Amino acid sequence: MMYKANMYSVTRKDGSTVLTTILFDEGVGGYRFVNITRNHICPCIFKTEKEALEDLEQKQKEGSVLHYELIA
Repeated sequence: MMYKANMYSVTRKDGSTVLTTILFDEGVGGYRFVNITRNHICPCIFKTEKEALEDLEQKQKEGSVLHYELIA
């Protein structure tokens, strides 16, 4: 099975920038953020990619994410 994955550049409040994507985890039946830079899979599970992006928007409003953008 082939997946199309968007890549996001995310700048966090500590000033670090990481590459992140959102992938479907068949094991849990939901979407997760995968931090490509740090080789980490977020434990958060979302029903849709849209829900995951809404969470990223909320993190930006709260200040833990300074900026993010779709890069690929």
